[in-house]
Order: sequence, then structure tokens, then C-alpha cells
Amino acid sequence: MNSNNDEKIELIKPKSKKQKLREDNIKETINKNKSIIVPTLMGIVGIIFLTNSNDIIIYACYIIGALIAGFGIYNVIRYAQIKEQLKIEDTKKLTAGIISIAIGILIILLASVIQTFLNLLIGLWLITTGIMKIIDSGKVDTKTKNFYLIESIIYIGMGLYSIFFQNILLTIIGIWMIIASGIEIYNQLKNKD
Repeated sequence: MNSNNDEKIELIKPKSKKQKLREDNIKETINKNKSIIVPTLMGIVGIIFLTNSNDIIIYACYIIGALIAGFGIYNVIRYAQIKEQLKIEDTKKLTAGIISIAIGILIILLASVIQTFLNLLIGLWLITTGIMKIIDSGKVDTKTKNFYLIESIIYIGMGLYSIFFQNILLTIIGIWMIIASGIEIYNQLKNKD
């Protein structure tokens, strides 16, 4: 038998007690701090939503466009493979692929237009809701009328904010995430004492 093969044999050594103790300590520290890590990450995401909601919409458009275009590329490749291997032309797959690629590229290219359109749509919807509340306030008693007026001012203010600054829905979600994470971190720290 000729053993000219350069086979490498890997010896697995058992972990030393120090190394195993170190790994156990790291796992224990992570498990202890996991209850703080999750709310902290939620707070960071909330801050991003609060400060960059327009960018989030644009990046979401990029991701969605890339996924749709990727699906289209997959269909075109599958069409080519089927045509080459089976000599069958599946024009539905080719058409779906080309259309998907075009839609994906269009979404990517028009991301800022989509973001502006969404902000306008949400803003106009909120302003319309506020105006409808003002109209409805004429049909109720004085106490309820004041509540309707305050509510309508809030709706109109949120609509204007969404149109002129950034997406109010993502901003509200960001505020909620920051508050929820702060409460969770406070409860975790309070329970540790």
C-alpha cells in the first residue's frame, strides 16, 4: 500500500476546565443581559424610525425592488435552463421574468417618488379625517364638540407633519418603540435590585 495521500488528520482535544469555565461565564453573562439587550435594540430601532423614517421607506423600496428583480432574474435563468435541457420554450416564465425585472428596477429607481407619494397620501388622509371631525363636531353637544376639535387639530397637525417633514406613522412607531424599550429597561433594572 502506497500512502502518498496528503490526508490531514484533525485531533479533537477536550476543552480544558479553564476554557469551559470561561465559555460558561460568557453564556451566563449573555443570558443575564439578554433581557436588557432586546429592549436596547428596540430603542435603537425606534430612534432610527423617529429620525429617519423617510430613509427607511427608501431602503425598503430598494430591498423590495431588488427582491422582485431577483425573482425575475431567477425566472429568466430557469427559462434558459428549461429551453436548453428540455428544448421547451416556456414563454410564460420568460415573460414573468422580464416583467418582474422591469418592475423591480422601476421600484428601485422611483424609491424617492414612492416615499413622497406615501407621505402625501398619509398626510392627506389625516388632514381629511381631521376636517371630517370638525364637520362632525357641529352635530354633538359642547363637551363632545371640544374633544372632536382637539382630535381634529391633532389629525391635521399629524397630516401636515407627514407631508412636510417625514412619515408620521413610522415616527409614531419609533416613539412607541423608544417608550416601550425605556419601560422594559426600567423594569429589568428595578427587578435586579
